[in-house]
Amino acid sequence: MVFIKTTWVLYGFLPPGAWVSSIASYEVFDYHGAILLELPGWFRTSIFFLLGYLVTIALWTAAYFRLSERQIV
Repeated sequence: MVFIKTTWVLYGFLPPGAWVSSIASYEVFDYHGAILLELPGWFRTSIFFLLGYLVTIALWTAAYFRLSERQIV
């Protein structure tokens, strides 16, 4: 529910448009024509790295400490 509300609020700040091919490219619809906005490659790579690896490691670490408190591990 929190994710849906957060996404809804963030979409309110974006101009009218649509995601084109990935989360890194957004097309803005304007009366002059469509404008394509893309994130730089280094930023896109770092975001995918953070979401793919660091979040996974953080969740595994949190699960390990939660399970070790209960003496299951």
